[in-house]
Amino acid sequence: MTEWAAQQRRERLEQTNSIVAEATERNRRARGPLVEGLYPNPPGNDAATKRRMREYLEFMTGSSRSGEPSWYQRTLQEAGAGQLPPAGALAQALSEQRERDEAIASAESEQGQVDAERQAQIDENLVSRRIGEYRRHAQGFSFYADQSVLGGHPLFPPPSMEARSGAQVPQHEEGYMWMADAWLLEDILAAVRAANTGAGGERTEVELSPVKRIVSLSIDQLPLFSGGSDQGGAISDGGRGRVPRDPSVSITGRISSDANNVYDVRRVELELIASSESLPRVIEAFHNTGMMTVTDLDLEEFDPWEDLRQGYVYGNEHVVKASMNIEVISLRSWTTQFMPATVKQILGVSNNR
Repeated sequence: MTEWAAQQRRERLEQTNSIVAEATERNRRARGPLVEGLYPNPPGNDAATKRRMREYLEFMTGSSRSGEPSWYQRTLQEAGAGQLPPAGALAQALSEQRERDEAIASAESEQGQVDAERQAQIDENLVSRRIGEYRRHAQGFSFYADQSVLGGHPLFPPPSMEARSGAQVPQHEEGYMWMADAWLLEDILAAVRAANTGAGGERTEVELSPVKRIVSLSIDQLPLFSGGSDQGGAISDGGRGRVPRDPSVSITGRISSDANNVYDVRRVELELIASSESLPRVIEAFHNTGMMTVTDLDLEEFDPWEDLRQGYVYGNEHVVKASMNIEVISLRSWTTQFMPATVKQILGVSNNR
């Protein structure tokens, strides 16, 4: 009987370890440090650490000297993001077209001027051309977004070296926050990319995409510089080694806490322009990517014609403005191996992990 019980325990432990390994693989998605040689431990001397941190910062913020874009802009583009067409070039082309059309109309008129009916036709043709140029431009990507939509705390994205007071070299702990924020952004964009992938695996163009535009993407800040990791008054699930929860925080009750050594909880506020018909597909994409839960969703009608005047084209589908609260879980079974000792101490992570 004793041997049978021991065998049962071994089998349950193997099953548990298998589940943990599978969950970790899904959550990690083969990711690691954004740059080599800094995490979890920096180089052995202070000068080398400062040099590597400067290089790391430039990798994240881009370089005005070389024209290299920021990591954030590159990552958005890799996910299928694009920007509005250059306003100046199109405005110039339309202005020249107007001059030509009005000159032709004047030459053909007995009065030597453009009458109201011909002027209305010219205006209509120019509007059609403008919209056509907008649509042609939008065929080259899947959704509208650029780095300006990112925010939520002062280090997302981090300020460049030139923008820092006294050009101070960033702290090693701050660099870990960039990395944690980058992993979170990659999760969000992976879900958007999944939603905007057709049945044949192809990336959809804006007019056919469920997610048409990211209006804003704000994330909360890891408590590395604010003291403590509690997100609320944790309420126990009744002991037995379970992770504490607080139902006042969200519908899941999941929180980061000194008593939670299993995962960190990050919260995202995401505002999208999306196809109303395809919203269930968008929500499903978030649930199926990494470990994310849409905890709140507000829909708002808006006038797409106003956006069209700015250059945004969304196609013929009915679209809405969707404001989502998203909960993102990062399992410490893989993130702790990249945490500096000081970050572990701040977050309450045991050093044997």
